Amino acid sequence: MQIILLDRSIFHGTKFEQLRTSPLASMVRHSAVKVFCTPMFIEETLVYGLHNKPQFDAHWAFITSLIGQKWFKFAREISAIELSDNILGNNWYLQPRERVRRTMKNAEELASRRIPAKDLQKALSDIEQNKDIDIRFRQARLQMRSTTRLTWNDFDAFCESKAEWVIEKRLMPHIPGSSRFLTTWRSKRESCKFTEQLIKATLATIFLPIVDHELKVDKNDGTDSQQLAYLLWADILVSDDTRFMKKGFDLLYGTSAKRFMTLPEFLQHLEHCNCV
Repeated sequence: MQIILLDRSIFHGTKFEQLRTSPLASMVRHSAVKVFCTPMFIEETLVYGLHNKPQFDAHWAFITSLIGQKWFKFAREISAIELSDNILGNNWYLQPRERVRRTMKNAEELASRRIPAKDLQKALSDIEQNKDIDIRFRQARLQMRSTTRLTWNDFDAFCESKAEWVIEKRLMPHIPGSSRFLTTWRSKRESCKFTEQLIKATLATIFLPIVDHELKVDKNDGTDSQQLAYLLWADILVSDDTRFMKKGFDLLYGTSAKRFMTLPEFLQHLEHCNCV
């Protein structure tokens, strides 16, 4: 059975109606395919709902009919579990049901505009803070483009040389109790499969603009890179972002059986595939 990740880019404008009228929902109901959901996909959908309530209601109803309880934990949370050597159970990387139910309740409050003003203000403040971080990261990557030389065949070596830097500078400062993360990485790296993909995806946001000066450097590349890391547990990523997302996919998964599809390609795939 194929596991599918959806990107918000395929919900824009008239694309949503194409997706909603496709066989996808029926195939999910009949267990022909599964749709898993990343935290950034949920967050981007809820942010959309702050400004586009009527269409948000339709988006949210369709999304929840597809994904049920199959929501990934936050990327840093998964890495914290791996780097703390604390993997338990088969679905340790998925959100617990109570947290999913709480998010559902918050979304319903958002849709009905019952969300308390102080909670709404905090959410908007957090969004703005995250935007500032993304903007600064974009500026740093643009600076590196003009000062660093790398070639396409340098990516693996680049990842090896910078992996511990990502753990130390991008993960450890944001996760309590992280003092032994590097020790675990060095001794049990084979158990840190998601963290390794997250590191590679993060470094792809730096590497790709350096080797391809025609590639647009966007403030959302960091979020998109996390989506690529979650593809570790899926078969298909559906996105109409054919800039960083597609190039990042080719870099990380180009030799694997995993597939990147635009919405038209995915719709055609659903019409013709035997996905059991």
